[in-house]
Amino acid sequence: MAALASEVLAALQQQAQPAAPAREAAADGIIYDIGSRAWAKASSYLARILPEWRDIAIEEHTNPADDWPTRWQDAAEFSPHLAALEYWAKRSDEARRHPLFRTHHRKVLLKRFWYAQQIPTRTTAALAPYTPWILQHGDMDNETIREMVKYETPKWSKETWNERLGSLAPDGEITPRKARMSLRRATRRFNESAAHVLKLVGKTGRPYVSQHTREHRDQQLQLQQRWIQATKAIKEDGTVFELTDCVRSERERFAELYALIKGQETYFTAKKHVPTFITLTAPATFHINPSHGEDQWDGSSPTKTQAWFTEQWARARAALAKKNIRLEGVRVAEPHKDGTPHWHLMLYLTTGQLPIVREVILEYFGHSPHAVEIKADFTSPKKGKRATAASYMLKYIIKTVRFAASSGTSAVGDLFLSAEADDTDAWRATWGIRGFQFFGTLFGKQTLWRELRRLETQPDEPTAKRLWRAARGTRAHDFIATLAETDPDLAAIRETKWTEPDAETGEIFKTKKGRVVGVQIQCVPYITRGSKWTLETDYSLLNEMVTVIHRDPRGGNSGKPEPPPNPIPTPQNRHEHVTA
Repeated sequence: MAALASEVLAALQQQAQPAAPAREAAADGIIYDIGSRAWAKASSYLARILPEWRDIAIEEHTNPADDWPTRWQDAAEFSPHLAALEYWAKRSDEARRHPLFRTHHRKVLLKRFWYAQQIPTRTTAALAPYTPWILQHGDMDNETIREMVKYETPKWSKETWNERLGSLAPDGEITPRKARMSLRRATRRFNESAAHVLKLVGKTGRPYVSQHTREHRDQQLQLQQRWIQATKAIKEDGTVFELTDCVRSERERFAELYALIKGQETYFTAKKHVPTFITLTAPATFHINPSHGEDQWDGSSPTKTQAWFTEQWARARAALAKKNIRLEGVRVAEPHKDGTPHWHLMLYLTTGQLPIVREVILEYFGHSPHAVEIKADFTSPKKGKRATAASYMLKYIIKTVRFAASSGTSAVGDLFLSAEADDTDAWRATWGIRGFQFFGTLFGKQTLWRELRRLETQPDEPTAKRLWRAARGTRAHDFIATLAETDPDLAAIRETKWTEPDAETGEIFKTKKGRVVGVQIQCVPYITRGSKWTLETDYSLLNEMVTVIHRDPRGGNSGKPEPPPNPIPTPQNRHEHVTA
């Protein structure tokens, strides 16, 4: 490193020519004029010394910076610059050996090392879920992953997948699509964990997710939309439909969620149940970069925190079941500003159940004085207005479904809500966390609701007829009432996928359950997707470049990193860098 640094300085001395007017003005010394050619050559040497500077030193500093000293009066002035170059080379070598170097946050890491500021040290626990192979390939982009799936991964055995991706390896038969999804999931989560270690999310960064994850999700959704627009669905009888007319829209998702939540409200309040809103937060060791209190993060990921919530919630429900209390309602998982999950629950309880449920919830989630917040009086009239359970949950639907954020459904600025909904969507997609979950009577019944709405012929069986009329008429109250009163025998009908016949024995085996094609009610099957469809994509429409221009309405980080420090310090900051 020192030899190459000396070579850089020698190149500067050789390239710099004494300026005649300057020589006359300063008879007691030589004045050198370092021109752009000299600096360009120096930059090329810097790129050799520090490969990670290739995108920084050459692009940002090809021309002399404004504060670059264009005249040095003595050759002895080069000695501090030699020391500075050796210092930057040493610091960059340390950064290159850091486990977060192979991420999309490399420039942030280098800047921390160059300035010796906030160098991440608590990486062991946060990076424990990732194998050495993921740590070495975390900076892959989508194109690199596609090339790898095309040429390399077909040669990988199941053992190789498990060795390289660990717990993130795909299960079952590995198709090219499943291989791409697994590699993207592994690299995306590793990069987001790196952002957590670098404190790029939360109090000292942007909310919910890092800038890279947000832009990656935006690009993914744009590419997905372009594929939908370029694809046609062809029915087996030859009828052609645009795929844009067949996919479920965000508007439909929003309508379905609100209809079912409103149906829960009207049904249970009619039975004199009290809507109770509960907020649950995780222990301090799960909080990645808290805005308040002491930082006690132990490296846990949002996935691990979500698993803790799920386990504690199962224990709480089991304890309540022993007391003959069956919970009815809906829960939503959303992130804190630092990406740590927390839960909101809307329960419908009788007046006698409320104290028992409060006691059990505090037993399993009351790890600190402010860990649990319970509101049982939010529907009381205040200032002439009366909230309902469904209207209270509307805010969380808006933050979950991206369509609602831009539909003028809230008094809060639509632009802010749109950004928050997009960030929350990127967070859920990265960590695989489900937004809404009904429990009680509606648990697992959303598929039944959707399939009955697709069924055009009214069933003859009485229970199926009632459910069909309620779903087709969007009367969620009647739908829930029928389920609660009759407790029908229900099942989803799925396609069965089989392996190719064995060459020797001719045997075939089931591989996995396929898509839902109907429902079974009271042992009577109802097929809702009987036709066969094929998809045809015009890939010429997908070859155009897609540029994602992300503008955060809240301001803050635009995603473009600041340029690195000048590799050869100026006289004004020379001593600060050399002695750092």
